[in-house]
Amino acid sequence: MLDQEQDKSPRSIFDIVDDSESSSGHIEQHPLTMNPTSLNAFDIISLSPAFDLSSLFKKDKSCRSDARFTTQNSASTIVSRLEEVA
Repeated sequence: MLDQEQDKSPRSIFDIVDDSESSSGHIEQHPLTMNPTSLNAFDIISLSPAFDLSSLFKKDKSCRSDARFTTQNSASTIVSRLEEVA
């Protein structure tokens, strides 16, 4: 069995850290942990690459706006009514 004076292995993790700091002469400072940021639903959605919400806020002048509707009438009835109005 080895005598403690012959055994140079560290006894705890603190011995390892202390040994590495003393051998380099430089104490490494770790940054403080960051606090969690408060995010709302819009922030979370905008972080996802699958959801591109930019089209909701950018007005593209070259893009025309479309209107859609549903009806029970035939297409010829709708076209004739539009011709009457025009």
